[in-house]
Amino acid sequence: MGLELSKQKFIWVLRDVNRGDNFTGEDRRVELPEGFEERLKDVSLVVREWAPQPEILTRTSTEKREELVSASTIENVVKKLMASEEGNVIR
Repeated sequence: MGLELSKQKFIWVLRDVNRGDNFTGEDRRVELPEGFEERLKDVSLVVREWAPQPEILTRTSTEKREELVSASTIENVVKKLMASEEGNVIR
């Protein structure tokens, strides 16, 4: 529901490997809220099986080729999200 409420474009890949619990061995079916895909068909894409990851990542809308994200930037963002009060609120 959070994805829908965010009103952001996204691609969500739901595959067979996402349908089981690796810890308990329990099989589960991923169910999206009723009407989710229909309501978001103009801004999102839900892929049920295989997704062409290289093709998706080379699209200009998903990857800024000229910009390189530094290791320190990633480090700072991860620390902010995982080990700070602000990250607790965001999570």
